[in-house]
Amino acid sequence: MLYRGFYEGELKTKLNHMKKSITLIICLLTMLTVEAQKKKFYPGTLVYANGKEVKALIKTPADAGDKTIEYKLTEDGKKESASSEELKSFTLSEGNTKFVRTAYFEMGGKKQAKYAGWFNILREGDVILYSNNYDDFSGREVMSPAGSHDIIFLVKRTKEEVPTVIGLYFPSMMNHNQLFRKHSAEYFSDYPELAKRLEGKEFKFEDIGQVVDLYNNRKK
Repeated sequence: MLYRGFYEGELKTKLNHMKKSITLIICLLTMLTVEAQKKKFYPGTLVYANGKEVKALIKTPADAGDKTIEYKLTEDGKKESASSEELKSFTLSEGNTKFVRTAYFEMGGKKQAKYAGWFNILREGDVILYSNNYDDFSGREVMSPAGSHDIIFLVKRTKEEVPTVIGLYFPSMMNHNQLFRKHSAEYFSDYPELAKRLEGKEFKFEDIGQVVDLYNNRKK
């Protein structure tokens, strides 16, 4: 009985410690969640189709097809929203990241998508690289099983009106590398050396930034 009483006392002590630890963890998670929510709004500039510019704290789109862009004029200000139809672009001060809303051609370059979408500019040059991946570009991060999500990459030459999809990926997709190589080789066919390397399976989907850099830095 004495041993049992001692055991029960020890058990209660451990349970109390566990409760305190769980409470502390919940508090920390709550604080991190609140902080994460704050960080969803970034300082930047909204550019309207009529030319008007507004300095604001801007929330990046949850999806390329978002119909509105949320923003706040001050840190403690109320959330407001602007219709995507009214906006031309917006730029975030952090990393000078620019988002544009544009129509685009689906993979193959023959059929235009039904709706315009929000895409951020990852590379600029003779060919501009766009994506609906709103983090700083990292192919390895994109392909990480823990953070995988549907993602597309688009390219546009300066003389072209709208970009074209040359790479797409979603978690259950098996042939993303094959499609990327095929359509990239076709798009960059005016640079035979690069097209040949793509056809030779030298590059994978996550190397898309490198491929665009090679094209933009080629000798003309």
